[in-house]
Amino acid sequence: MKTSLNVQHGLASMKHMLKTIYLCGPMDQVPKKCSLDWRKKATSELRKRGITVEDPTDRVNLPNDVIVEGDKKAIRNSQCVLAYVPKGVPFVGTSMEIFYASQVLGIPVVAWGEGNGTNPSPWVDVHSNHVCETLDEALSVIFEAIS
Repeated sequence: MKTSLNVQHGLASMKHMLKTIYLCGPMDQVPKKCSLDWRKKATSELRKRGITVEDPTDRVNLPNDVIVEGDKKAIRNSQCVLAYVPKGVPFVGTSMEIFYASQVLGIPVVAWGEGNGTNPSPWVDVHSNHVCETLDEALSVIFEAIS
């Protein structure tokens, strides 16, 4: 697991402000189950702790500009991004969302995906506060940082 030094300053400094998390991950070129199952689990776990979830899968079958602007607004309204970045799967939109959150807005990013805990994409590695192997590990990072 990669841990950035600024995760303590990124997530933990928001201990009392973390109200909303944006979920990003591949939605195209993956089975619907791959796109949705992790989001359902994450949403359930986050809501148990009183955290609101912004899920871009609510904005499908809309014009591209509406999707992108809706996603950007949802990211701006969030205090953290939880990103699924599986190895071997294209995730162009996810990469853009990670970059937007991290570099444009300064929002912490916790990324996860099988095979990424030890060897993440250079772009995911540089623009994420944490890179974890599993969803459970990523959620633990978030919950530990805000507890």
